[in-house]
Amino acid sequence: MKKVLAVVAGIVAMSVACAVAQDAPKTEKKHAKAGGGDMPAAKEMTLTGTISKIEHKNKAGESMALFVLKTDDGTEVRLPKDAEAQVKDLVDAQVKVVGMGWEREHNGKKMVGLKTITSVEKIAAGAAAPAAVPAAPVAPAPAK
Repeated sequence: MKKVLAVVAGIVAMSVACAVAQDAPKTEKKHAKAGGGDMPAAKEMTLTGTISKIEHKNKAGESMALFVLKTDDGTEVRLPKDAEAQVKDLVDAQVKVVGMGWEREHNGKKMVGLKTITSVEKIAAGAAAPAAVPAAPVAPAPAK
């Protein structure tokens, strides 16, 4: 009877441990070559910038097109491979991209990645950035 009770208690303990592990917050592992560490979970992001097309050779030596969004603050965000249909006509255009992605800082550098793209909108040329407001002139100090 004691052996049966011990086995049942062990099974219950293992079930509880598995249930707790499933409820833990999930992070995504990043490939060790690219900086290692845990990646934050994906969240909805809205980015604005200019889309560029880059030709890249894969491991097999085949040429493939990659699309990159260069944001206004200089951050380059590689767009997902399946985004080509959405962005191929918007190369060198100011756009607003909405999608699921992550953002973190690594060695003092801001890193942003998009996993999926929900929508891409072209921004009118005049609406790309707000105009800078000139500073008010400063009156000279009175002479003594």
